[in-house]
Amino acid sequence: MAGSKWIEGLTSATPLADAARRTLSVRLEVVRDLTPLAVHEAERDPEHVHQLRVAIRRAGAAVSIFRAC
Repeated sequence: MAGSKWIEGLTSATPLADAARRTLSVRLEVVRDLTPLAVHEAERDPEHVHQLRVAIRRAGAAVSIFRAC
């Protein structure tokens, strides 16, 4: 799987703004990296589309969680 369920480097001591920046960066990078595969390789391997959908869902959840930041 391209993206991990967990964001490395975050602890309970991580300042909120830093956690938001790191989380959104990681989640959106995965979306960026998977988009070309889903667009150009979906016929060959539909798993790329599935992984992009998972990445988009996780990115959306991160945006919702950190909306107030």
